Amino acid sequence: MCSFDLNGWYFGKTAGILGTMNNEVFDDYLTSDHKFAASQEQFINSWTLPGCEADVRATNHTHNFLSVSNELSQLCDSFFRQKHSYFASCFPIVDTTPFYEMCLDLGHHLDSKSNDPSNKGACTSALAYMEACHLEDMPLRVPDSCIHCRLINGSYVPEGTFVPMKENEIPQTTDVVFIVEAKLCNQNITTSKSIVAMVQTLHKELQELNITDNRYSVMAFGGMSPFDKPRSVIVNDNVFVSHEYIEPFFNHIAMASGTNDDIFDAIIAASKLVFRPGASKTFILMPCTKCSSSSMKMDYSSVLQLLLENGIKLHILTDHDIEFDKSRVSRMFFGMDSSKAYTKKDLKDLAGDVELRKQIRLPKATLGNCAALALETNGSVFSGRKLRPERRNPTKKFITVFTKRVASTAVSTSCQTCECTGHNTGVSYMLCLPCTYPSAFSLDHERMSEDELLSVLQPDHDWDWEEDDELL
Repeated sequence: MCSFDLNGWYFGKTAGILGTMNNEVFDDYLTSDHKFAASQEQFINSWTLPGCEADVRATNHTHNFLSVSNELSQLCDSFFRQKHSYFASCFPIVDTTPFYEMCLDLGHHLDSKSNDPSNKGACTSALAYMEACHLEDMPLRVPDSCIHCRLINGSYVPEGTFVPMKENEIPQTTDVVFIVEAKLCNQNITTSKSIVAMVQTLHKELQELNITDNRYSVMAFGGMSPFDKPRSVIVNDNVFVSHEYIEPFFNHIAMASGTNDDIFDAIIAASKLVFRPGASKTFILMPCTKCSSSSMKMDYSSVLQLLLENGIKLHILTDHDIEFDKSRVSRMFFGMDSSKAYTKKDLKDLAGDVELRKQIRLPKATLGNCAALALETNGSVFSGRKLRPERRNPTKKFITVFTKRVASTAVSTSCQTCECTGHNTGVSYMLCLPCTYPSAFSLDHERMSEDELLSVLQPDHDWDWEEDDELL
């Protein structure tokens, strides 16, 4: 179901198959040549576009009453006629007659041939009635019969059903979401940051770990409208696609100097995408601005708990280099996680360097709270500057090491509990959570310095870092 919102400036200036917007009923049936239609067919066909193969016919409600199945008739009755209906509170406010007729018509002609128990046609009429009631300040709940979730084996379960998944039942696959701050630092992102090569290499590294059938999506935020707020990029009606079709998603983003710097809001929005049952969730954040708590509506601990509960691994590609006193080390260094640092030495075997990691201070001045989020979720922080294609070989090596690190934690959790739930728009999905997950304070105390531990436990505090006695 689609809805259209028109600005008040268009009052009395529109016409079409949705009628006129002037609060008058008598002229809603104006044809495209400004005449009053004598019939529904004349009205509808006057607005058809060139190329339509045949005239549109109006619904024959009498035929629908006689030809629909008893099951559909009972379903429509339960929506729009029975006093115990989900919608009964709105019956005195919005007339159910046209929606009941719509239920019979759509339910009969759009009856799904799949195994989905939900009658999509009938549920569309229910959603339309909910929208009409919402406009009258009467919010309603979508009927349970309109929410069913499809399991991996092709079967369906109703809303509220809990499905445990363990070991062999869980697919080894991941849903990858790129969270892109739509500002100038990501201008021409497919070329300036070698995105296509990165996705191709990530696909290869996942395949080598037997993580297959992976999907990719893009969330943009922080630019100019419509990307001022977090928006899921959709191409050809797809939110998620396989790796070979992801490039147009990045090209669709218009980069600009926006004013919204709320990175947490974008992470939360990405967590609300519809993920596949059992699939691991991998987020790759590409920020331009500092991850400052003053720019966030939500606090750090709430976002961390959200990521942990949903088993989301957050990786960050910064827009700057992490600096060292010795330039040779700066050239070698690619990125880090909570326990290891990674360099070009990890090109063939991702071993990491524990000693080098101990000498790295968390770059709070430029990454703010986001670095702590990445490290706490078993993610990583890598220097995105090395993605720039000025020097081809170093970029290729960096991409290989980064994607190896991302792939290493993209394995699905071995025990999950999934619940069939849905939005009030009728969109259903399986919400899968790990059977157990680490708390927000489950840190490796032995491997972290006191200052690093404090920076994670209290990320909003500006700690006075003590300089190491001996640098690299």
